[in-house]
Amino acid sequence: MTTTIAEEPFWPAVEEALPLLKEHWAELARNKEDIPLDPDFKIYDALEKAGMLATFVVRKEGNLIGYAVYLVRNHPHYRQHVWAVSDLFWIHPAHRDGRIGLALFAAVEKGLKARGVHVMHTTHKTDHPTPGVLLKRRGHAMIEQGYSKRLN
Repeated sequence: MTTTIAEEPFWPAVEEALPLLKEHWAELARNKEDIPLDPDFKIYDALEKAGMLATFVVRKEGNLIGYAVYLVRNHPHYRQHVWAVSDLFWIHPAHRDGRIGLALFAAVEKGLKARGVHVMHTTHKTDHPTPGVLLKRRGHAMIEQGYSKRLN
């Protein structure tokens, strides 16, 4: 089976990814009982047009099985450095054998570096530790912890 990973435009990749995005949300989202999945695609479109969105897709035999989306911007604390911050990444559970995840992050790193990114910052849900293991194998280090609280 042929697996490919490439940076692609957000559109039409996101249209193809919508069924996967719903599975992704069902698996990982917090507060899903009363906060529905409702992406604001106008914002994504504006970010892409501004050159601030990097979308990577994983395909097996041409079929989309995963993705990673990063927001690319100058950091407000470090004006001379471009940062990429993860928006989302996911690989369909049927294809999580470890090698695809490592390959996805390798492709993301290469693509972001080609865009002039200095620092890649990736977050993941603590309930699902596998991405952290993959990132550590790629030389990433945990640098902070985040906390979330539902306010209303």
